[in-house]
Amino acid sequence: MKNIAKFLGISLALAGLAATLVLLDFHRTETATNAGKSSVEVAPDTTEPNKTSAGIPAPSEGSASVPETVSALPSASSIAPNNMAELVSASQIRSYRQILETAGQKYWQTSEGLAFRRDAHGACSFGKKWVEDRVKESAGDPIRHQNVVAQLAFYKNFCDAPLESIIEIHDQIAQLDHSDDVYRASGLLELADTEPAAATKIAEDLIRRTKSGEALEMAFNYFHSTDGKVSIGIGEKYFTGGNAQASFQSAQKVAVQMLSCEWSGRCGPDSLQAWRACSDPGLCAPGVSMALIWQRTLSSQIYEGALQIANELRQVRRQQICVSMGA
Repeated sequence: MKNIAKFLGISLALAGLAATLVLLDFHRTETATNAGKSSVEVAPDTTEPNKTSAGIPAPSEGSASVPETVSALPSASSIAPNNMAELVSASQIRSYRQILETAGQKYWQTSEGLAFRRDAHGACSFGKKWVEDRVKESAGDPIRHQNVVAQLAFYKNFCDAPLESIIEIHDQIAQLDHSDDVYRASGLLELADTEPAAATKIAEDLIRRTKSGEALEMAFNYFHSTDGKVSIGIGEKYFTGGNAQASFQSAQKVAVQMLSCEWSGRCGPDSLQAWRACSDPGLCAPGVSMALIWQRTLSSQIYEGALQIANELRQVRRQQICVSMGA
């Protein structure tokens, strides 16, 4: 049992790292201008937990632009006090030291809190080193170099304390209650090897009712891993043409990220999530957010489609209707 627990913890940790790498690669391959995008209204979903006040903005002529120059990042103490009130989301965290100083709070023992601790550890170990290695590498490209230097400045500002044990984080994730949605979602791929019907049923249930962005993303990742054998048809109607299936899946992944960000509060301006993902030149600047990254890096088809799919997912969850399943 102990080995199984460790396996699940490590699997979740690797899933978090893999998700970040996929996100970085996705933004590189999908970069395109967004000129001519029409606005798609995103209806607020008041039934979801930890809904951010900003939500996910639709593109418009007045959309915020990324600053051209990099200014000094604010210190962590100027954004969130060390003796902060009870945490409800990681949106209040701006440094690793704040994680340690609020370690006794209940939030850090939840699946969402543990996921943030895992991601923060990864950022301050693998992520920071990865960016450091690219400072010299990018010297010949001034725009890219400025972006890398800004990203490294964020890491140095955020990673301001010794890291906690990643093994302990793994163990705490593995010890989550077996009814916890993140725990259930983490076993979908393994379950699918022996009981694909049961795995599909659990994934569908999570998509309809989970309150965890982490679990929602893993449930959709399960369907995307089946190579079309089992699919979630939400949003497929918005895409036609020869490359429709690939565009649909890309937009669906972004839509799920949008909902996950809304619930967790982990993707707003100057968030760890955004600074880890701002790999495209000109994006890494104070105030960067995942919403801004999506607007600036995705093609209009993918971005508009993602907004529409996100709205449709909200409707599915509000009405608790069965998602469309297809062979």
